[in-house]
Amino acid sequence: MENLTNSGLVEANIHNIVVDTVTTLLKKKWINTTSKAYIEYNGIGTHDELLNPEYIQENVEIIKQILNKIKDKAFEEMV
Repeated sequence: MENLTNSGLVEANIHNIVVDTVTTLLKKKWINTTSKAYIEYNGIGTHDELLNPEYIQENVEIIKQILNKIKDKAFEEMV
């Protein structure tokens, strides 16, 4: 990831599910790549384990929460 060249800003909110790994600090740099909101959520397990059977239910709940926040915000903007 250090060798990637990223330029410009993302024009969208970034919802980042973070787990403690050796690349956590690099992943947190996403906060500087958006002109909108950057929100972190604590995932369960390591990056490679996020969708493993023993962790998937908790992480699916996190994803559902993110999607509901997006949906609710979109609905508020329509009203």
